[in-house]
Amino acid sequence: MASCGLLTSAELEFVAADDVPNGGVLCALPALLAEGLLRHTRTFYRLPPGFYPLESIFLALALLALVRCRSLEQSRYLSPGEWGKLLGLDRLPEVKTLRRKISDLCGQDGQAAQWQSRLAGEWMLGAHSQSVGLFYADGHVRVYHGSLTDLPRRYVARERLCLRGTTDYWINGLGGAPFFLLTQPVNPGLIAVLRQHIVPRLLAEAPQPGIEALEADALLPRFTLIFDREGYSPDFFAELKAQRIAILSYHKFPGEKWPVAEFAPHPVRLHNGDSIELQLAERGTRLSNGLWVREVLVVNPAWRRLNQSVRRESARLYRLRAEFGARALPAQPTAQQVQNFERRGGELQEKIQAQELTISDLKEKRRQTPTKLTLKELPETERFAQLKTEKKHFIDTIKLIAYRAESALAGEIREALSRDDDGRALLRRLFVTPANLRPDPVAQSLTVELHRLGSPLQDLAVAHLCQLLTDSQTLFPTTNLRLIFRQVG
Repeated sequence: MASCGLLTSAELEFVAADDVPNGGVLCALPALLAEGLLRHTRTFYRLPPGFYPLESIFLALALLALVRCRSLEQSRYLSPGEWGKLLGLDRLPEVKTLRRKISDLCGQDGQAAQWQSRLAGEWMLGAHSQSVGLFYADGHVRVYHGSLTDLPRRYVARERLCLRGTTDYWINGLGGAPFFLLTQPVNPGLIAVLRQHIVPRLLAEAPQPGIEALEADALLPRFTLIFDREGYSPDFFAELKAQRIAILSYHKFPGEKWPVAEFAPHPVRLHNGDSIELQLAERGTRLSNGLWVREVLVVNPAWRRLNQSVRRESARLYRLRAEFGARALPAQPTAQQVQNFERRGGELQEKIQAQELTISDLKEKRRQTPTKLTLKELPETERFAQLKTEKKHFIDTIKLIAYRAESALAGEIREALSRDDDGRALLRRLFVTPANLRPDPVAQSLTVELHRLGSPLQDLAVAHLCQLLTDSQTLFPTTNLRLIFRQVG
């Protein structure tokens, strides 16, 4: 019926099943729904009639992200039937079907950005009171392995190589939960991105004090931006101060170490409510102006080719000189040997002189060729085609929701762990843990029975989480089945 267009979407139907792989990932479902995975789905997206419901596509992509399935192609190696049991369907959509569905969803440019912007506004309004108005901006290189275009190269610290890719700027809250991200195919630098994109968007969307509060307190900021030393610029700091925006950053040019006597213990409250004591000191610092001004530039391809020619011809000249210097006559040479020695020396000398003239001409051409060009000055044949970003923004938004959901669960499960850092590691293990599914249409419930983990402490933390998730009274999307979580075994 679906192939003939007679079925709008299949109804979900769960069956009793034992030892379903990755069944523990259903523990993230209440958090995913709370973070807004399906809150605006029908507002921004539509699918043509088919077998797979719209909500199931969104849910499948989010759950795949949580089990660390890095790409749609990687889902090819998962068991589609077992994943279908988790979704209430006969199977997980195969890769080509997922790609086609995503293409249908991303047919209109800018739709994913609108969806992400709507969610970001809600997340910022609903942020914890202690982290309201605190935004951390950071850039990360996403390496591009495709062949559709030759993107500019940039240094990837984790690879210690210059690779082609784009730069994603993430804007996070105090606890690390992301609000939104921006993609820059050509990276103009953190200052330019902050000035042209991040600050205007935060001014338009972020919660801020009212006009009366700002007028009553001259030192009250609209919000606080946190970034690393790449954004250090006294002139830019002055611009932010004029807009009533506070900043937290590193000093790009630190001086000598401060005396230990200046440091004193101060209590510091963390984003999760815990308090720690740090040794802190404070000084007033006067910054100079006119430091670190940058433009959006790229290396001129013509200059690069000339520079490569100079290096290549210089290497050839080095080899000729080495050959000329290594020549020697035997102790008692014959007349013929002397004649051949002098003839070969003359030939090498001529080649060296010609090579020096060639290098001199190339260096002169290189000197007259500008090293850098703006993007609009690049020749048409040297420009790269910008990749379409709608699908990327769509998938990135789902990954944002998945990460926020995992962060929320980590915050809840941390209460039952002895170490705060164990929360995410435990969740990663929980998401791939097998589970039994027990649907009950009469009681209108779907019980997820999680297999126990390796230690009593972990099982205690999971039991605590199961109780919280069950108390949330979450319904599986598009059904009337209430989710119940518990451990077995």
